[in-house]
Amino acid sequence: MKVVSGYHHILHIIIAMVGAGFCLGITAPLVEIFLHESHFSDESISSFFFIEALGFLSLAPFVPTLVKRYHHQTLMLVGLLLILCVFLALPWSKGFFTIIVLRFLMGVGKALIFVISASVINLLATENHRGSLIGLFAASFFASEGVSPLFLSIVPYAVEKVSLVVSFLMVLCMLPLVFCKCHIVQFTGAIKLRKAQLVILVPSVIIVSFMQGLNQTAIQEIFSLYAIEIGVKESTIMLLISVILLGGVFLCGFASVLLDKYSYEKVVFLLMVVIIGVYSVLYIEQPYIYQSWLALFFLGGAILSLYIVAMVILGRTYKGINLAGALAGFLIISTISQAFSILFLGWCMEKWGASIFPLFMCAINSFFLIIYIGMLVYKKRLPLLS
Repeated sequence: MKVVSGYHHILHIIIAMVGAGFCLGITAPLVEIFLHESHFSDESISSFFFIEALGFLSLAPFVPTLVKRYHHQTLMLVGLLLILCVFLALPWSKGFFTIIVLRFLMGVGKALIFVISASVINLLATENHRGSLIGLFAASFFASEGVSPLFLSIVPYAVEKVSLVVSFLMVLCMLPLVFCKCHIVQFTGAIKLRKAQLVILVPSVIIVSFMQGLNQTAIQEIFSLYAIEIGVKESTIMLLISVILLGGVFLCGFASVLLDKYSYEKVVFLLMVVIIGVYSVLYIEQPYIYQSWLALFFLGGAILSLYIVAMVILGRTYKGINLAGALAGFLIISTISQAFSILFLGWCMEKWGASIFPLFMCAINSFFLIIYIGMLVYKKRLPLLS
C-alpha cells in the first residue's frame, strides 16, 4: 500500500466523499417520490425519515472512540461500503419496513464518513487556509450531491439502471483510499469533556448547528414534498434541488474566503439574513416557485456555508481527539435538529397545508437571528460589565 502526504490524503478523502455524494443526493428525493406515489401522508413520510437520524445518532457518539482504536481510513471505507450496499438495495426494496432498516443503516454509514472526514480535513489544514480547504471539501461533496438528482430528472423511470451507474462511480472514487495510506493523522490523547460540553463551550456553534440542521432538512427532505403538494412537476423539482445544491457549491467558496479574512460573527449574520430573505421570496412567488430559482441558488450557498462556519470555528478551538469529539457533538446537535424539524414541518404541512412551509421557515430563522444578535450584544458588553 502506497504511503502518501497530508495534502494527497485530503485529495483522496475529497474524491471518496464525492462518490458518497452521488449516492446520497439521489436517495432522499427517490424515496420521497416513491412513498408519495404510494399515497403516504406528509406526516407519515416525515416520520419515516426520522429513522435515518436515529441511525446516525446511534453511532456518532462512539466515532471518536473508534478512531483511537482503528485507523481512520479503514473506518471511512467501512462507512462508504455500507452506504454503497444500502444504495444498491433501495431500488429493489418496495416494502415500507425494509426501507426503514436500510435508511437506519444509511444513517450509521453517514456517521462514520462525516465525523471522520471532517476531523481529518481540519487536522491537516493550516490556520491560514482552513476555511478554503474546508470550503473545497464541502463544495466537492455537495457538487456531486447536487448533480446526482439530474440523473432522475433525465431518466425518471429507470431507477435501477441509474443506481448501477452511480454505484460504479462511487467505487471508482473509493479506490485512492483503498490503495493509499496516510500515517500523518493521529487521534491520540483523551477526550477531556463530553461531546456536548465541547460544543456548548462555543455558544455560536449551537445556534449555527440548529440553523444548519433545520435548513438542510427543509431543503433535502421537505422541499420535494412541498413542491409536489403545490403542483410542481417531478422533473422540475429535481432541477430545483440541483440548483439549490449547486448554489452551495459555487457560493460556499466565497464564504470560505470571508472566514479567512473576517470574524465568523459577521459571516454568520450575513448568512442568516440571506436565508430569511430567500424564504420570503419563495412565499411571495408560490405556487410558481420555479421563478425563484436564483433565490434558491443563494439559499443553497448560505446553508452549506453555515456548515463550513461551524467546522472552521471548532477547528480553530480544538485539536486531536477533542476535535473529533467536538465535531461529533456538532453533527449530533445538527442531526437532532434535522430529526425534529422533519417531524414538525411534516405536521405543520399536514395541518395547515404545504403553502405554510416557506412562511414557517422564515419565522423560525428570524427567531434564531434574534437570539444570535442578542448573544453578540451580550458578548460585546461582557468586558464592560466586568
